[in-house]
Amino acid sequence: MSTRIHVVVLNPNTSSSLTAALERSARRAAGPGVDVSAIQPFSGPRAVEDWRTAYLSSAAMIDRLDRVPAGMSALVLAGFGDVGIEALREIADVPVVDMTHAAAAHAGPAYGVVTTVASMVAPIRANLAAAGLLTACVGIEAVGLGIEEGGDAERAVPRIVAATAQLAQHGATAVCLGSAAFSAYADEIRRRTSVRIVDPVAAAISEAVRLASGASPEAATAVTADLR
Repeated sequence: MSTRIHVVVLNPNTSSSLTAALERSARRAAGPGVDVSAIQPFSGPRAVEDWRTAYLSSAAMIDRLDRVPAGMSALVLAGFGDVGIEALREIADVPVVDMTHAAAAHAGPAYGVVTTVASMVAPIRANLAAAGLLTACVGIEAVGLGIEEGGDAERAVPRIVAATAQLAQHGATAVCLGSAAFSAYADEIRRRTSVRIVDPVAAAISEAVRLASGASPEAATAVTADLR
């Protein structure tokens, strides 16, 4: 009898509302054949929006991994531009996926990123550079909304669409939604733009399934949501 894949999604901040929204997005992306649960640190910043909070969150995530759901097959770091992936991989005994890397790798040779606030641009650049993914990035646009403010669709979606248009003018053929908080808006943004939109949560879940199952990227995508 085959063992079901269980992907644990780690929200790097302590916003319970975002953790709940992240779990909904991840379950939708995973489809019926994969179990998903989302967790958050026991303490730490409510929002990761600059270098300082990114490093504070990193320590809190390491502490959180002392207690994780049983039967974990893969772990997703569900922050865009967050630090700490190396430490998580050092202590976890399962594959660990960086959501930033998964989204950028899926985006192709000329992509842009739409993120939350301007203070996250530098961490995202550093994260992409460390993974060898920055050269394909044509730009990173911040919409001026924090993670919790980004949960307001009426404010967030028009700004994300406008930022997407700016990136397209700079040559982007795909745009990564640079926050897990934006994942819920992926379909609505696709209806408003001709640019290919990469849902970072869906990209990360697909990669986690691939690594946990040993499947090819094509087979992993077949059991998860359409990544567009």
